[in-house]
Amino acid sequence: GINCRELLNISVLEGGGQIVRIALSIASVLFKTIKISNIRAGRLKPGLAAQHLEGIHLLNSISNGTIQGDFLGSATIEYFPGHGCTENNFISDAGTAGSVTLMAQIALPAAVLLRPKGSSPNTLDYNLRHIKLRGGTNVPFSPPIDHSKNVLIPFLEKFGIRISAQILKRGYYPRGQGIAQFRVFRCTKLFPIDCRRQGSLISLNASVFGNVSPSVITSLEISLKQNFSLSPLITIECGSSISELELKSGLDDEAKLKYISSDVEQTKSSNSSDKISICKYCHTTMVFTAAEEEKFLSSRYQKPSYCKSCQALRKVRSQKRAADAVDSEERLVAQKFSDVDTTHGRKEVQTLGVQLWAVTSTGMVLQSNITIQSAKGGGLTVHDVQQNRFEFYHEIIILGNCLSQEQIDDAARVVCDKLRALSLSGACIDTFTADQLIIYLALSPGRSYLLVEPEPTDTCLHLLTAITVAEQLSGAKFSVHLVNPADDQIETIEDIQLTKDASGSKAPICSGKDSLSSTTKMCRLIVCDGVGL
Repeated sequence: GINCRELLNISVLEGGGQIVRIALSIASVLFKTIKISNIRAGRLKPGLAAQHLEGIHLLNSISNGTIQGDFLGSATIEYFPGHGCTENNFISDAGTAGSVTLMAQIALPAAVLLRPKGSSPNTLDYNLRHIKLRGGTNVPFSPPIDHSKNVLIPFLEKFGIRISAQILKRGYYPRGQGIAQFRVFRCTKLFPIDCRRQGSLISLNASVFGNVSPSVITSLEISLKQNFSLSPLITIECGSSISELELKSGLDDEAKLKYISSDVEQTKSSNSSDKISICKYCHTTMVFTAAEEEKFLSSRYQKPSYCKSCQALRKVRSQKRAADAVDSEERLVAQKFSDVDTTHGRKEVQTLGVQLWAVTSTGMVLQSNITIQSAKGGGLTVHDVQQNRFEFYHEIIILGNCLSQEQIDDAARVVCDKLRALSLSGACIDTFTADQLIIYLALSPGRSYLLVEPEPTDTCLHLLTAITVAEQLSGAKFSVHLVNPADDQIETIEDIQLTKDASGSKAPICSGKDSLSSTTKMCRLIVCDGVGL
């Protein structure tokens, strides 16, 4: 049943939309009625913004609950969670460039863990949910969709969660209109995770995005390669596009067939021991040796009915039909969203960005990203950045109409240096990916470990805020310890007592040669005893 009301005043710590997302997500899964006050009290525009409100409505649709105070600018809301909705398809439109990744953050825990009463869990339709979101996919002060797809989801898989993300259309500030789709499988339970060893790097990838010309994107790719060639971590492979959908266009059937035909063996001349068949499609002669014929008869493989050229053509056409199906799905998704243009004629600000992620031998994903954009014509200003500092990724705001080569090179250097520093630290995860996992740590049974990068120079409260709210609402026990990743002590840290020292702060764990003065360079080990479900 629903527990007694939880009162949460969020004027402390980070004090923004993150607390609302974490608190409502935990309340929906644990069936707790909650009242939240002083929402975003320290912001220039306090109260709920469009993206917060749309995310709350999406969560409420999945939960089948009730919300009071859900309007733009509201500083207080009260949430009465339900026991889940039997619907498996959800659509949400921010109507602005509101971040689709932040909307997904509040909805995914409930989509994964809530199970409606009276439903049979033995069917695929029951277990699979589709969530389609429209808004900003790559906008300031929020994780880019490339981060969710390539960094966050691999970490969620460690909990036993199955999610996939697809970018149907990119949306930039201030117009938005981007579309992302999440396929979510319900999960019977979560598993604790152990992320204490970084391992060695085995792959490095880059996703370059933007609404700029292809030549600008190419310049950024070249600059990325140059930065890593000077101090390589691993060979980089850049895969970029202004829009994911543009990757579907290409050669026509005939051209592709010509490209494939160079690898197709010519028909062999027959001899007395060869077996002859006719291709069902082009009616040419296919010749099989006696050995091949015997293999077909003695195995489960069927003799091919088409020659190799026709097989290649059928494969190309099958791929084209699949691409057309995706295009058709995108059109259907767009039709389901409101036809009303809520952008009021706003034009997109010139935006360019890159997401880097490196996979290690222990399954960790290290990441860094950066976005640069023009501030002229309705874009962000330096004052906006100073007043609304969100340190999820570096922001470079360009006061002008065009991006210079120097600015592009600076962006590449910053994002490469950040990933290099994370790799050299020995950490398994960066701060801003870690704060998105706190809710799953709290809801997993047993003890979990998360080795986070050293605390940034500019202290960010998002991670501490996530831990504080998760502890208060779920009952999970968290402890943060300072450790040296190179110390073998980190592998035997099983008997940690999740208590505080006499001063009330978390007691650090240091190796023998380390002093408290050097702990700022040490990684933070988050230990959580989760409550389970």
